[in-house]
Amino acid sequence: MQHRLIHLAVSAAILGFTIGCDGDDGGYQGTTGTVSGVVKIGGKPLTEKATVTFMAKEGFIATGQTDGSGKFTLKYKQSSDIPVGKYAVAVLPVAGTGSSNSEDFMDKESGETKVAEAKTAIPKKVQSPGGSGITKEIKEGEQTIDIEI
Repeated sequence: MQHRLIHLAVSAAILGFTIGCDGDDGGYQGTTGTVSGVVKIGGKPLTEKATVTFMAKEGFIATGQTDGSGKFTLKYKQSSDIPVGKYAVAVLPVAGTGSSNSEDFMDKESGETKVAEAKTAIPKKVQSPGGSGITKEIKEGEQTIDIEI
């Protein structure tokens, strides 16, 4: 009986080690593409900083940060290799892009703080992958995917 328990414990340890060691810390091993692009609003590049999020129904999430000219490059788990497939897309303003005026955060008379909503040109609708209505397909290889909002 003791021999059987030891054998079971060793088998479980080997199985656990094998599952946990796929060479990429559980990362994606399939076909990938690299993605860069420009976020445009009204046909012009978005000038405010924003986070671009691509979310696949399989659970893959790739993100990128725009610069002052709307350009972004996607990353998936710190890699530019993005799993191929269809993605829902969102564009969110970067936190802290609102006012830096202290009067916008504190009521002078009461001394109470108030939450100021970030001023952004990005419509609320496109700030959620599920509600934006924007979908893009990442294909194998290097590609440019522009996002019009």
